[in-house]
Amino acid sequence: MERLHFESNTSISIIDILILLLVPLGLILSDWIIGIFSVGDFVFFSILLILLCTQNIFLEIIDYKILSLISVYLAVNFFLNLEFNNNFDSNNAIAATIKILYYSIFVLITYRFLSIKNLEMGLLKYLNMYSILVILIGLYISLAIYIGNLPFKFIWKLTRTDELSYFYNETIRMRSVFSEPAHLGFYLNLILSVNLFFKRKINFTKYINLLLFGGIILTFSYSSIAIMIVLILLYGANLLLKKGTFRFNKMAFVYMLLILLLVYISQDFLYKSLIERSFSIVNGEDGSASSRIFGSWEYVQQNNFLIGSGAGNTPPITNNFAYMISDLGIFAFVISILFSGFILQRNIGLGMLFIMLNFQKGGYLSPTLSVLIIFVMVYSKKEKTIESKRTAGHDFKYKS
Repeated sequence: MERLHFESNTSISIIDILILLLVPLGLILSDWIIGIFSVGDFVFFSILLILLCTQNIFLEIIDYKILSLISVYLAVNFFLNLEFNNNFDSNNAIAATIKILYYSIFVLITYRFLSIKNLEMGLLKYLNMYSILVILIGLYISLAIYIGNLPFKFIWKLTRTDELSYFYNETIRMRSVFSEPAHLGFYLNLILSVNLFFKRKINFTKYINLLLFGGIILTFSYSSIAIMIVLILLYGANLLLKKGTFRFNKMAFVYMLLILLLVYISQDFLYKSLIERSFSIVNGEDGSASSRIFGSWEYVQQNNFLIGSGAGNTPPITNNFAYMISDLGIFAFVISILFSGFILQRNIGLGMLFIMLNFQKGGYLSPTLSVLIIFVMVYSKKEKTIESKRTAGHDFKYKS
């Protein structure tokens, strides 16, 4: 197959480029719904078909063991709930089980492909280019809402169009192609964290980060802005620990000026969405924040602590860790905690991001968590691991 020059010491095929285009697109379109499926589901399915048809499957023995363990656990959990849980909905459980296995296969196959093919930098470039487009669309929609006579709802044909999804106290909140501002913030914070905490950089990262800062602020999403602040503080602390001092250059000065200018221009909106909301949370008047931290655990009961309520049997909540124990029991919850610790050990910035985003946006049966797992796995790898993969080439390839 024809190969195109990508980096100074790497070449990339047309299939590789296609996958790099589709993986971020699946995340971006995860809030668009057709029937009972997300558009992201269709994108991910097309990725699997492409990799299978082109014999680009690089699964290792450990991957088959992981899939077997997941399958056995889901089967045991299903039959235990069928036997002992009177409120168990088997139809929901079967549908959820199929989704879990599908996403597990997708994560493993896609992660191995990106890792073995050394596509970390290529994916990073496409992630940043997509983020520019997403922010531009968001700015256009916000302007269209403000002016009142520009078309924009055609972009939201497959997702929410109600005013509650983009207004807060008469403040226009940017949500771009996502169903709500917090979901846009989820996406932008993910790109920002990879730019900050992945050791290798692309040439225009510092300029993109500035756009990402602005885009996150314009969501006026309390959780998204809070996560961004934590990421920036972690990044600064990381620099201080490594170098013993902050490196304050002209670009950092420009960053600060532009961010301060944006904060000044948006001060009224920020006051309403951040300061007033902080008081609401402290006073117990804001249910959204408390539900993420405390309310999501209300479905964890003593009688279902061990095996959960069954896959897909918990009502919608905004916390994936609570989902693990309420749906699948203590074992799945412990595995999710251990995995979070594993990512923290590999890369503290991406580990903290993984934990925070799982509190911000629930829904482990959606494409979002799958892409999040792939990204934190790919970009938390140690530099030595990346270098060793370059020399290994395709030694791990298993043809389908």
